[in-house]
Formats: sequence, structure tokens, C-alpha cells
Amino acid sequence: MNCNILRKVTLSTRMMSTVSKRLEGKVAIVTASTAGIGYAIAEGLPENGAKVVISSRKETNVEEAQLRPKGLEVSGCVCHVGKTEDRAKLLELTLKQYGKLDILVNNAGISPAFGPLLKTTSEQCDKNCTHNEDDSCQNCNDCYASWFRYRSIVFLTYFLF
Repeated sequence: MNCNILRKVTLSTRMMSTVSKRLEGKVAIVTASTAGIGYAIAEGLPENGAKVVISSRKETNVEEAQLRPKGLEVSGCVCHVGKTEDRAKLLELTLKQYGKLDILVNNAGISPAFGPLLKTTSEQCDKNCTHNEDDSCQNCNDCYASWFRYRSIVFLTYFLF
């Protein structure tokens, strides 16, 4: 048997076992996480040891997200990040269930117009900025009081037309 192959397999196995638990004990919220990029992030965090709270504007999306059957520690909540009461409910569920919040992934975002940037109306730009910037920043402000040092925020919500 080729020793180099055995060495590579051993190293990659050792690296995977270390990497797979690097978020052990961390708690994350991922907005808009029942499909697409948000879903992939929500799936990857618990695979690396984190506990995750997923969210969507629609209850059926939260219920149908196929993360729990994979044995991942995931909770879910309906949350429209543009609504103060929904953001509060999401944070409250997270703190009640896990007692803390370490990671916030602001994935919820909209793109109200498709096509050339020069054909975008000011109303479309305003809607884009209001939702993608203001709501995500407000989500950070809402969560800030629950945080201490060394917490992480990820913004994925800025869309250009």
C-alpha cells in the first residue's frame, strides 16, 4: 500500500474531526434559512457543533425545513425581519431555548427589481435599502444586549440590481 495515500487519509480524517466541532457550544440565528444559501448555512453550523435557530416568513417553510431529520440540533421560528415583534420573538425563542446567542447570520433580503441598474426606480432602491440594510441593522441592535465579547455577525443581505 502506498504510504502517502494512507498519510493523506489519516491527516484529512484528523482535520475533519477537529473542524467538525469548532463551533461546539455556540448558538446561532440564521434568518431566511429554510431554503437556498440560508439553508446551507443553517445546515453547516450544526454539522460543526453549533445549535441553530432557523427562520422564515412562512410557518410552512419552517416546519418543512429538512434539518431535524438529519439529526442536527435545530429550532425554528416564523420571523419577518422587517417586523419588530417577529425579531423580538426570534431572539426570545433563542434565549429561552439556549440561554445565549453567539452568531447572527443576516441572510434575509429582497431584490425588488431585476434588470439593468440604470432602469431601477428610486422607489425600488428605497425598498431594497430599507429591507436589506435597515432591517438587518435593526436585527443586530435587537440582539446586541444579549451579546458579550467575541460574538459574530454575518451580513449576506445586500443586493445590487
